[in-house]
Amino acid sequence: MEMPRRAAFGAAVPISIKSKVPQSGDNYVKKIYLVIDKNPSPLAAVYEFKPDSGLAEMETRIRVQEYSHVRVIAEMSDGQLHMDSKYAKVSGGCTQPPNRDQAKHRAELGTMKFRLIDKPVAGQTHPVQLNIRHPNNTGMELDQITVMYVPPHYVSRLAVTYSGKPILTAVMDFSISEDPFLRFNFVPGTSGELKAEIMDSKELTFSHAMPVEVGGL
Repeated sequence: MEMPRRAAFGAAVPISIKSKVPQSGDNYVKKIYLVIDKNPSPLAAVYEFKPDSGLAEMETRIRVQEYSHVRVIAEMSDGQLHMDSKYAKVSGGCTQPPNRDQAKHRAELGTMKFRLIDKPVAGQTHPVQLNIRHPNNTGMELDQITVMYVPPHYVSRLAVTYSGKPILTAVMDFSISEDPFLRFNFVPGTSGELKAEIMDSKELTFSHAMPVEVGGL
């Protein structure tokens, strides 16, 4: 796991998780648990990977409320557990007041965008980034205009498929930053469709799909 020891902004701390284990059929990273010890909700997310994920690697941004250990626990397909941790010296992430155009943000709620890093090659692990427009309100943020707490509203579930086959699923809470972004991998066999579906804490659902053209070696 890689993350800054001192981050400039506690509501959007970048974190990168990398695995040296290939996602082979008989031994692969099944789940990654992201834990922030001293957050109001310590279990920030559980990501579930498949062999078609290529490598169980990901990047995202998290909220850190006070100085805390941040832990990543990898559950292998055979049940073994492995952990890495870092100590983050940052605070205020879960109570940081929203700094956005509220009306515009509501109008764009749930919109998503995939970004391929470069042209995919058949059978090779390929990185892709997903951006989600969502406030991910914690319920502990004080609106500076209304002087009232903003009700909690955050992305709670994510499912990514390629040509109908699951690539990545996640259960998340408000410890993931506003406008969540996630960089992960997939292994395309042939040209197909990359699709993301999300559900938030108000049970609103959104989806986005993008065609992917796959080249040869």
